[in-house]
Amino acid sequence: MEETKRELPEGLYEITGQTIEGNPANLGGKMRRYLAPNTLGKAEDEEAAMRIIWPSIEQGQWVGVTWTYMVRQMLRERRASEALETEQMFRSKTQWLTVKAKRRRYLLLCLLTFGIYCLFAKWPKLVRLEVPGADDVPISVIPICGPYAIADSVFRLLERELITTRLENGVEIFFPTQELIDAVTNTVWRTKTA
Repeated sequence: MEETKRELPEGLYEITGQTIEGNPANLGGKMRRYLAPNTLGKAEDEEAAMRIIWPSIEQGQWVGVTWTYMVRQMLRERRASEALETEQMFRSKTQWLTVKAKRRRYLLLCLLTFGIYCLFAKWPKLVRLEVPGADDVPISVIPICGPYAIADSVFRLLERELITTRLENGVEIFFPTQELIDAVTNTVWRTKTA
């Protein structure tokens, strides 16, 4: 039987002319999105490398990434992060107002009953809120360093020859190298076994 190849999303390209050992799908369960701590020395470089590797993990095959794909992904994540922050602020404000009203009621009842109510009722406390979708937003250095830090890191990775580039129809495509994959894989295994 012939193996049918999946069509890649816009902005992703198959790797040709080089072979990378290992299956990218095996990395996905061992790490969080865009995190490869203590791999390349700088958090920005590590995130840029993982932004180039992560689409391969999602596709289950080694692929290259364009600037356009990375920028669109960053914009999508920024919008999701802002929506999550808004939801968290709304929920915490609503909870605070509810607890504030309960605390006023508690104090009033304590005063009216000369402290007897305090013996039978507990002080209303704030509860840690779980906001749905918080796990979908990746941890990123972009809110701290800005998106240009990722672009600078891509150029540093090119200088260190941890990624390669190819120009196809006027579009620059970035591909991971075996050295980068080995560095990430070794770090992942080292942190999982420690």
